[in-house]
Amino acid sequence: MNEKRAFIFAQLGVMCALALALLLLPGAPPTRTLFLLASVWAISRVAYFAISSAGRDIGLWTLLASFALLSLGLIANVSYFTLRCGATSTAPLLLNNDASVAWQVMECILDGGSPDSSITVESRFGYGRFLALAALVVGRDVAALLTVNVLFVLLTIVLAGRIASLVAPAGLERRMSSVTMIMIASVCYFLSSGVILIKDACCCFIMALSLCSMLEFRRSSAMRVSLLSACAFLSAAFLAALVRPSLLLFMLMGLSALMAWRTRRGLCAGVSAAVLLTCIYCYVVLYTNTTFSPEVALSQRDDMALQTAEGYSDRMYAYTSVAGVYYLYSPFERLLRLPMSLAVQFLTPFPWGFMKHVDFGYSLVYSHIAWPWYAVGGLAVFYFLFGMRRSPRMLCRLSLLGAAMTVSVAFIYGGLVSRYCLPWLPAIVPAAAMTWLSWRRDRKFKIYAVVYVSLLAAALLVCHHILTSAAAADGTTAI
Repeated sequence: MNEKRAFIFAQLGVMCALALALLLLPGAPPTRTLFLLASVWAISRVAYFAISSAGRDIGLWTLLASFALLSLGLIANVSYFTLRCGATSTAPLLLNNDASVAWQVMECILDGGSPDSSITVESRFGYGRFLALAALVVGRDVAALLTVNVLFVLLTIVLAGRIASLVAPAGLERRMSSVTMIMIASVCYFLSSGVILIKDACCCFIMALSLCSMLEFRRSSAMRVSLLSACAFLSAAFLAALVRPSLLLFMLMGLSALMAWRTRRGLCAGVSAAVLLTCIYCYVVLYTNTTFSPEVALSQRDDMALQTAEGYSDRMYAYTSVAGVYYLYSPFERLLRLPMSLAVQFLTPFPWGFMKHVDFGYSLVYSHIAWPWYAVGGLAVFYFLFGMRRSPRMLCRLSLLGAAMTVSVAFIYGGLVSRYCLPWLPAIVPAAAMTWLSWRRDRKFKIYAVVYVSLLAAALLVCHHILTSAAAADGTTAI
């Protein structure tokens, strides 16, 4: 009873703190924003009690802490987007190019116009359409739309806990779920994506929902659960087709890796879903202007290669000084550079330069706290090296799926866009949780931890030296 009472007071304290923050950091409409945030918390709690297998206290406290951080980040960012820049919540100043273009597309759609071709070629048209749909529900201001991203991040944390419980060994379901929720909530880069107006939070939710629905469908023989799982998967497919069509391919990879092909039911469901996703994908490619259009992909590649060659970014300049212009490499050359691409993808954003991207929003400072991710990633690497043979088959499949998706992104982008790997966290973090719960006291793990920390420190020192040298050669000081 005391714990329940403490949690009730904690919720009230968070709401009071948010109300005070709205007064001290004006910009978002106070009453409406507080109501929307309270609604987001209520929906997250309902989802948690409906599907989570985590311990009630640990999971709820994790969810509440994540909600508090996200809400405070939202209020601070909206204040920066509006009053600090002389704008308003309905006409914010968004310096992040992805967010700015998505907002312009949303305004064009809501005003009955058609987005300029120079906007759609930037591949943000899909997320702009989603924002237009969301604006019809929550309102046409940046604070209201960011609450949708906050909801996506919280639901992703809940779904990740459920995924972990579905692949955990017998007797470890609750503990795996709780530890997975704590670990994924501690990844600061993931959490900060929920309070900037880009599609990453939505993409994370799409992959978490699709993976959870696949595992639920495979595990349960009840008709009601199967129907709910199928509806959830189709909802995720619709969102993916709208926001980022490339996720449909990864969902197909998930179907092939996780579904029970030995049963007739699983075979029919897998084939039907594959046919449906293929039709959706072909429609998106042929009839909409997205990143999957060959002309758009080619123009983007040329533009990015030009920017890389001319050194418009100090980080890109540092990268090209070591690896050359990645987007001009052939597939074989990219394959040879894959280990380096994976390393860059894993290490970024680096744990320094906290003010480097603050113009995109105050929460970007938080994204540079990379140590929790390095810890989670190190635990996952141990699982792949030493723990996979001793783990349940479904956890092994899920982890290999996450690894395959991570490698594919590194192969395509050379590790330069590390946020594209955030949607794979629900597939990777359960492996880290398994390592922590099962092998953290083993002598092999202790030796591995010492070696891993040493290699990590050396890699970060090398990266810092390369960035410092590149910044000095380019006449800047930022790293």
